[in-house]
Amino acid sequence: MDVIEKIGTYLSRMNITVQQAEKDMGASNGTLARPIKKGTSIKVDTLEKFLTVNDDLNPNWLFSPVGDKTHKMLKSEVEREKPYVKQ
Repeated sequence: MDVIEKIGTYLSRMNITVQQAEKDMGASNGTLARPIKKGTSIKVDTLEKFLTVNDDLNPNWLFSPVGDKTHKMLKSEVEREKPYVKQ
C-alpha cells in the first residue's frame, strides 16, 4: 500500500469523506479525490497540509513499507502501547 492508498484507508477508518478532508485542508475539490481514485501521487505541500490537519495520523505508519506491522496508524495507538515506567 502506498501513501495515497494509506490516506484513503485513514479517511475511511476515521469516517471522513475525501471532500471533507479537502475542505478541512483548504484544498480545492479533487486535490485528494483524483489521486485516491487514480492511484497517483500527491504534492508534498498537499501531504504537509493533510498531516497538519489530521494530526493524530502517525507519519511513521504512513511512510512505512508494505507489510510493516511495527507502526500503528494513529499516534494515540502508539501512546497506549508505551510501557508504563514508574518514576
